[in-house]
Amino acid sequence: MTLTIDAGNTQTKASLFEGDRCVAAACPLAADGRQLREWVRQYPVERCAISDVGDRSLPLRTLFAELEIPTLCVTGLTPAPLKNGYHTPETLGADRWAAAVGAADLLPAHSLLIIDAGTCVTYDFVAASGEYLGGNISPGLALRFAALHEHTAQLPLVDPQGATPNPGIDTPTAIRTGVLTGWQDEITGCIDRVRQAHADLQIFLTGGDAVYFSTDASLPLRREADLVARGLKVLAVYNTVGRK
Repeated sequence: MTLTIDAGNTQTKASLFEGDRCVAAACPLAADGRQLREWVRQYPVERCAISDVGDRSLPLRTLFAELEIPTLCVTGLTPAPLKNGYHTPETLGADRWAAAVGAADLLPAHSLLIIDAGTCVTYDFVAASGEYLGGNISPGLALRFAALHEHTAQLPLVDPQGATPNPGIDTPTAIRTGVLTGWQDEITGCIDRVRQAHADLQIFLTGGDAVYFSTDASLPLRREADLVARGLKVLAVYNTVGRK
């Protein structure tokens, strides 16, 4: 079985895979390691892969060394069953690389747009030939709300949950509607531009803020909450089995 750790900017998620099936998940993962020790006690964990965007996983890596579990710390340079066409793979976030690998594993031989709506919104493109070509990064919802509050004299910090009349009827709804509408339009605009160039495009949406994105049923969009975890699983297996 394969254990994956996705240590993001906001929280850490652990997933346990038996083959292609996720059999257990913990989010947010408690820092004391108790849940992981319990999984290792219950299941035959053979390997682990970690995506860590902020070097938060050191205690977990120490734990896995103690438990003698082979651990892969994923970077943009980690070998994968996907060609990496990024010009600076050493700067590519492990979560972006894992999400691209996970999407290509689910839908091989397709043009793919992977949108991860988290602390940042990342847009990553995989060609039907099986090559990762890169993508874009923009601020996520929390950063947009925080920027308005922190870089103005009077605007309050607004929660994304709540009424969104258009136009806004007071300052909180003006901010909420403005931020959410701008974020939605940005994502929709990116999808439209890429679809114009790739008629066969398939779209994956993941990340904690994906729930705020609304779309019509005609769009070829798949919501995959475990996309990064799936990619980490593929990378762990590929680097411990496929490359022997």
